[in-house]
Amino acid sequence: METDKQPTIYLHVGYNKAGSTALQHWFAGRQTELLEKHALLYPRCGLDGAAHYGLSEICGFSPAGELPDDAESERFSELLRLEIIRSGCTRVLISS
Repeated sequence: METDKQPTIYLHVGYNKAGSTALQHWFAGRQTELLEKHALLYPRCGLDGAAHYGLSEICGFSPAGELPDDAESERFSELLRLEIIRSGCTRVLISS
């Protein structure tokens, strides 16, 4: 369901040893069971394990510190946009 209303995006950036990995596993394990039933999407796009490291890499936070080319960034953005639209969720949680 596509609407003119933009979803609210929540960005969780974890600090080392603060429990972020445990939260990410909880979010990833409850994508459809709980979260999407409450209009909260934990996108599959960009997931590497339970965290959105794919998004981190698109933003230049890879081990090499290099930005991807424009075509790769556009492809990632389009996949994420389509997943959000198809979910019908009004809120999106991204964690890396």
